[in-house]
Amino acid sequence: SPYKLAKGEFNFVLLLLSCLLHPHHHVAWAAPVVPDLSSCHMPVCFPAAEPLFDCCAPAASYEPRLFRPSAPSSPRIRRPAHNASSSYAAILARAYSLMKALPSDDPRSFTHQANIHCAYCNSAYNQLNSPSILFQVHESWLFLPFHRWYLYFHERILAKLLGDDDTFALPFWNYDDHSATSIPWIFDSYNDTLVSSVRDPLHRGPDATARIDNPYVEDRPRQQQLHENDYTLYRMFVGDSSSQEDFFGLPYRQGDYPMPGGGCVEMMPHKSVQIWVGSKTSVGLKDMGSFYAAARDPVFYAHHAEIDRMWQLWRTFPNYEDITDDDYLNSEFLFYNEDAELVRVKVGDALNTSLLG
Repeated sequence: SPYKLAKGEFNFVLLLLSCLLHPHHHVAWAAPVVPDLSSCHMPVCFPAAEPLFDCCAPAASYEPRLFRPSAPSSPRIRRPAHNASSSYAAILARAYSLMKALPSDDPRSFTHQANIHCAYCNSAYNQLNSPSILFQVHESWLFLPFHRWYLYFHERILAKLLGDDDTFALPFWNYDDHSATSIPWIFDSYNDTLVSSVRDPLHRGPDATARIDNPYVEDRPRQQQLHENDYTLYRMFVGDSSSQEDFFGLPYRQGDYPMPGGGCVEMMPHKSVQIWVGSKTSVGLKDMGSFYAAARDPVFYAHHAEIDRMWQLWRTFPNYEDITDDDYLNSEFLFYNEDAELVRVKVGDALNTSLLG
C-alpha cells in the first residue's frame, strides 16, 4: 500500500533528501498541487532529539466531497485579543476546554487540530500523482491560503462545541499595535486552558515586546524594538512586496520540490513571532518555534488570525492583485469540518472573505 511504501527505508531517504535540498523543480506539465492523505507517513525535517510521532489525520472510509463556502447570514467578527472582555475570555476558554476534552481519535480534538500543522508542515504527506515528492505548505504561495482554511475550520469546530454559536470568532493578536506587543492576557494569565507551558519565560507578562524582525538577535530596549517592528511592517507592506511573489511566495505546483521560497509576510513577522514565543531551551524551540508543535499553543491561532488580517490589509493597497494562475487557484487541502466530515477545499475558494464569514 502507499502507506507501507512511504514508511520504507528507501522512500524515507527520498523524503528526507527532498526536505533538506528542496530545489525548485518545475515540470513541463504544470498542475495544481494536492496532498495524498493515503500516503501519510512519519513527519520529516524533525529534530534528532525529539521522538517521532504519528501526526496523520484519521482515515476516512469515503471519498471527500469538494466544499464550496457560501455567504453566512451574518459574518463572524474577529476582534483584537488584547481588548477582549472577561466574558469573551470565558467563552474562548470554555470552547478550548471542550475541544481538549474530545478523544484524541476525534478529528475535531485539540490533539488532532495541533497535528494538522505537523502533518502539513513537517511533510507527512506526499503529492498526489507525484508519490516520491513531499507536500509542504510553507515557503511557497500556499502559505497564506492554507492557514486561512486551517483557521476557518478550527473556528467553526470551536463554535460547534459551544452549541452552534454563529457569533463566535477567534481573536487576533495585533502585535502591529504598540499597545499590544505582549502575548495577549487571555493567552498568558487568564486560564491554563489557553496557555502553553512551553514558552520563553522571558517573553511572558504585559511588559514584553514581541520581536517581529530578526528573531535571532538579543532582546532590545522596548523603544528600539518598536522602531524595528514598524520598519519591518513598512518593508513587508511596501518596500519588499512590490510583486505577488514577494508577498505570497514562489509558485509551487505538482512535481515541484517543496519550499521553493517564502513571501515576506511568512518570513517576518510570521516566523519571527513564533520563534519569539517558543522556549529557547526546548528542542526545536517548541512549542511555537517548531512546525510540529506550534499549534499546540492556543496563541498560535490568534497569531495566524493576525497574519490573515495582514493579508486582507494588503489587499486594500492600490496595486494589489490576486494571483490568477489556475495551478494556484486549483491547489487543494483536506480538512475535517465541524461535523467531523473530511472535505476538500481549493485555494481559489479562500480568496473571497465575504463567503468565509
